[in-house]
Amino acid sequence: GLIRKAIEMEKFVIGVDMDQTFLAPQNVICSMLKKVKETIYQTTEQFLDGRIGGNIIELGIKDEMIDLTALSIIDDCDSIQTEIEGIKNKIINREIIIS
Repeated sequence: GLIRKAIEMEKFVIGVDMDQTFLAPQNVICSMLKKVKETIYQTTEQFLDGRIGGNIIELGIKDEMIDLTALSIIDDCDSIQTEIEGIKNKIINREIIIS
């Protein structure tokens, strides 16, 4: 798919759902992680324990259910990674609201 095309065209790509760096180490900048299995497991466990029922549950960065892998293959990775971590913390602390 997309990663194969990025290799052919010598372009960069961002992986999705799991760390896909291993598929194309020279092309994958990072990957967006969505921990769907863990979310389903935790929600089911909470439901069965009677801790939730009929409520809307929002899980995200704060709950470590979505995340971004470390950056690679781009200039100044460390500086950009530090900036990303700062943004993530602002989202967790509700200084940045995503709706």
